[in-house]
Amino acid sequence: MRPFIEASLRRLHNTSGTVDDINDACALEQSKLHRLGCRLPATYSSHSGTHRVCPRSVKLIRRCEPSLLKTAIPAATIGDGNCLYRAFSRAVYGYEDAHLLLRLLAAIEVGLHPDTYDATRATSHELLRNPLIVSPPYADLFHELSII
Repeated sequence: MRPFIEASLRRLHNTSGTVDDINDACALEQSKLHRLGCRLPATYSSHSGTHRVCPRSVKLIRRCEPSLLKTAIPAATIGDGNCLYRAFSRAVYGYEDAHLLLRLLAAIEVGLHPDTYDATRATSHELLRNPLIVSPPYADLFHELSII
């Protein structure tokens, strides 16, 4: 499945910047995912296990909010530009291997719903319209999401 997901992300990344083109490309990729029966894995029920601790994160947490370390230890992920998706995959599924599927699904979500994710639209999510948050132009956001 990984080769399909990578190819899908490449196709989306190479889509032109118009909202209609992005939307059409995402609808096509979503349809392919459904036809292939591609699904998210079952969620991980036990968080016991061995994970590498991220010493930089521990250091930062100790400085900013040390009480967090009483209930959680930050796990290290591979720093390849997919760390958010890897961390989410590890937290929800117990391993990092679902990161590319999560990235693809995020790109499809943004591509299919510009009214929610385009900060210039009145219908966008309120967080994107917050003046304290700098949001890239919609096409840039989409292309950033679809990078492998």
